[in-house]
Formats: sequence, structure tokens, C-alpha cells
Amino acid sequence: MLVKSWADLRGPDPDGSRTAQAIKPIMDLGLALVPEDEGRPMALFKECIVRIYGDTARVRCWPQ
Repeated sequence: MLVKSWADLRGPDPDGSRTAQAIKPIMDLGLALVPEDEGRPMALFKECIVRIYGDTARVRCWPQ
């Protein structure tokens, strides 16, 4: 349900408020992406975003 509300977000969101409302419950879970090489975990939505479409996943990270 949490991921679906984010996936259903469509159309313009000039101030980002609709996006923030949709992802806040997911952010509140405190999830982290842990590299296979046991590198430093990255906090989802704070340091990176993971997008999964079918059998393909993409990770976008930004410098901290």
C-alpha cells in the first residue's frame, strides 16, 4: 500500500507537497540500501532512491 501510493502519484507537483505526502510513510520506515560488498548502508530517500520496474532496478544516489 505504501509503495502503491507513491507509484500512483501523477501529474505536476510544483511545490513537491504531493510527493512529500506520498513518500513520508515510506521514509518513516527508516529503510536502508546495503551494498553487496558490505559497504556503508545508504538511507533511502535521504541518500538514494531505488526504482523497480518489473525485473529491473535502478538506484540513484547523491553526494552527502
